[in-house]
Amino acid sequence: RRVHGRLIQHLVTPYLSDYIEDSFNPFSHSQNHKLVSLVLDISQYLDTDSEEFKTLLMSLWKSIHTALDEVIVPYPSSDQPDALNVCRWLFNRSIKLVRNVVKWRHILAVPLLQSATMLKVTSEKQVQYIKNLNSIEDALSAIEQVLDSYPSDWLTSGSGVHEHLQKFQSVIRKFLTRFQRRCPPPTTATTIIPVNELEVIRKIIRLMVKINDRDTAMQINVAHKLKMTLRKRKIKK
Repeated sequence: RRVHGRLIQHLVTPYLSDYIEDSFNPFSHSQNHKLVSLVLDISQYLDTDSEEFKTLLMSLWKSIHTALDEVIVPYPSSDQPDALNVCRWLFNRSIKLVRNVVKWRHILAVPLLQSATMLKVTSEKQVQYIKNLNSIEDALSAIEQVLDSYPSDWLTSGSGVHEHLQKFQSVIRKFLTRFQRRCPPPTTATTIIPVNELEVIRKIIRLMVKINDRDTAMQINVAHKLKMTLRKRKIKK
C-alpha cells in the first residue's frame, strides 16, 4: 500500500493535475462523474496534505471557478425572440454546471462550493432572467430547477446556501401576489379550482417548503383550501 501511495503521489496525481488544467470540461457530466470517482479512489492511498494532492485540488478549483465565471445569463429582451432562447440555453447550462460542481462536495470544501455556486444562480442577472420569463409557471419551474440542483441538506436553515435563498423567496412571493390577483383564493370549500391553477399553487407551496418557509406554505395551503401535507424533505447527502 505504501509503494502504491508513492507511485500515485508522484506519478498519477501530477498527471491528473495536468489533465484537469488542459482537458477537463466542468460542464461534462461524464467527465465529472469519472474524475470524482478517480480522485476519491486515489485519496485513499496518499497523504491528502501532500503538495501533489493540494496542487490537484487547486487545479480542480481553478477549472471550476473559471467555468462559473464564463456562465453569464443576460437580460432577455421581449423584442428579440432569439435572445430569449439564448438566455434559456445559458440558464440551463448554468444549472448543468452547478449539478456537476455539487458532485465535488466530498472532496472540495463545501462552504466554498456553496458560496461560489449560489453567487452564480442568485446573481442579479440570473434572478432577472427568471422574473422576465413569459409566464409564472415557467418562472416557478426555473426556480425549481435551481433548488433541485442542490442536496437537500444544503437548503436547510443555517447552511451556507440558505441565506442566498431569500432572493428566491422574495421572487416567489411576488409571483404569488400576481397569481392571486389573476386567480383569487376560493371563498368557499366547495369552489372548484381549475386544474392548471391548482398546479401553480401546489408548485408555489412545494417551493416554499424547499426553502424552509413552511409558515408561508401553510398560509397558502389554508387560503386556497387545499389539503396538502407539508412533509419535511428527506435529507440526501
